[in-house]
Amino acid sequence: MTSTLVVVIALLIFVYVVSPLIATKTMQFAAEPQIERIDSDDPRLPASVRRFFSNVIPQLQEQGFELGDYLTDTNTTPNTTLFVAVLLNHSARDAVAAIAGCMRSKPAIEIQNYSVNFASEFVDGTAVETCNSTHATSLGKIAWKKVYVFPEFADLSVLYQVHRGMTVRHGGISKKPLPARDQLASRTGKDMIRDFEGFVDSGNLYLDAGQAKFRLTLKGGLLAAWRLTPPFKQLRHWLLKRRARRILHELNLPSDYPTTDYRS
Repeated sequence: MTSTLVVVIALLIFVYVVSPLIATKTMQFAAEPQIERIDSDDPRLPASVRRFFSNVIPQLQEQGFELGDYLTDTNTTPNTTLFVAVLLNHSARDAVAAIAGCMRSKPAIEIQNYSVNFASEFVDGTAVETCNSTHATSLGKIAWKKVYVFPEFADLSVLYQVHRGMTVRHGGISKKPLPARDQLASRTGKDMIRDFEGFVDSGNLYLDAGQAKFRLTLKGGLLAAWRLTPPFKQLRHWLLKRRARRILHELNLPSDYPTTDYRS
């Protein structure tokens, strides 16, 4: 066996075996998210996040959404601060969250990833979510939630039409009323915990009650590492776009796939 082949095998073992094991020890999520209200002029709100919000909020308001609140989450994900603008469409009972994630290990200036998430919850406990995330979840599926990811999709009006089309496909179940503005922070925290519990049910997370953390299982570590590692990451991205184009065609919406970077 040549030295080159030994190096290649060692690298493959590290990337696809050792890295997932490391992830099970280091990747964790707070079991009690600390979601706080934040004012639009709060100095903690980085200029890049203000720019992101100013790019997307007017488009969402054109679709009948009203600004509900600005929120921040500083403890759920290690080294990451989330900034969220929540908007509500009370007549349609739909909500949308513009989410920007900034690394705390660096000055919180540049956005590392972002997403615009349309969401509808139903009286039977199920939910539908449609988003243009630049960083699709690596934790797998949740049994009670249907998620449709259109990576970096630029046209938010079309994305909302997709979301409405997918809620119709959900079977005509009545939607839950939206929370009041002063309940958005607490409701967001409860929704995050429910998502984590969904990943527990799927076998990808477990609750470390002593440390008040959700941690990756071995299965979750393998899935997370592989989904974020080439070539699986690129293949998954391509498959998500392929499904997105198919959905656009099925809903008789424009078949082109405009992309943009809303951070600039």
